[in-house]
Parts: sequence; C-alpha cells; structure tokens
Amino acid sequence: GDVSDGIRQTTTHLIEQGHRKIAFLGYNKEMITSRSRLSGFKTAFESFNLPCPESMLYPCDYTEADGYECVSKILASGSLPTGIVACNDMIALGAMRAILEKGLRIPEDIAITGMDNTDVGSYFSPKLTSVSLNQNEIGRQAANLLIKRINNHSAERESIRIPASIVVRESSLYSLK
Repeated sequence: GDVSDGIRQTTTHLIEQGHRKIAFLGYNKEMITSRSRLSGFKTAFESFNLPCPESMLYPCDYTEADGYECVSKILASGSLPTGIVACNDMIALGAMRAILEKGLRIPEDIAITGMDNTDVGSYFSPKLTSVSLNQNEIGRQAANLLIKRINNHSAERESIRIPASIVVRESSLYSLK
C-alpha cells in the first residue's frame, strides 16, 4: 500500500470540503514512513495551489496516548485547526478523545482522518475516515510472486504496486463550503 498516496487522498478529501487549516499529526523527519506521509500531505495542497500549513506539522509518536496529548496541547493553544490528518488510526483515536473531552464536535468543529483502516476506527463514534493500505491484497500478490519464483527460478523479477484507498466515514463528512 502506498502511504504517501493514502495521506494525499485524505488531505484532498478535507481540502475539497473547504478545509485549509489542517493539522498533520505524526511528523518525524527521522522516519522514512513519516517523510513519505508528509510528502502526500504537501502534494495535496500543491495540487490545489494552496500553501502547505507548515506551522501545523506536529511531531507525535504513532500511539493513541500521543495523539491525545498532542491534540490536547493544540486545543489549549487556542489556534484550532478545522481538520486533522493523522498518520495512523491510533493517533486519530487519541485526537478524537481529546476533541470530544473538550466538548467540541467531530466533524462539525474539527474533521479528522486516520490511516491503516483498523477495525477499532469503525467501532468508535463517530466512525473514523481512514486509508486502507489493502494489506490482504499485498499478501496475496506477494505469495503469488513467491510461488512463481519457486516454480521458475529464472522468472523475471516483478514489482507490483497496490494502491491505497480512502474509506470515508462520519469523522470527516462535513463541508465548510
């Protein structure tokens, strides 16, 4: 699954609904996967000819506790985003808990998206918009390639790209337009 394209899709989804002040949670310039996700975030803004909100890139570990702590600080600062793109579902769930505890509404006050399309996101209320990296399909294709290689050692090397797909749910469905 393509994490960069997945984040591009969730960011695009928020921009299309009128969001401009979008916080990016999970920024870590040391992690390749984080840099890849950030690149998707920036690409979405570029494709709308909008400046990327550099002041809204928040470092955050990929845990529910960190998502909660990060968003609690953002809410305390008073400079509220209208949307949040979280690098994974656990960050997103922590963020949602912080938002709801403050008495704010999701998605009316702050819309939010995650990444990984974990089961837990669909049990939470509101249900979390997330990106499916299509792990089952990745596993199936990898097994097929492996079997081909075992049966024919001289087979050409193949590279297969499985696209990420956004699963839109209630946490982000609110148009500011």
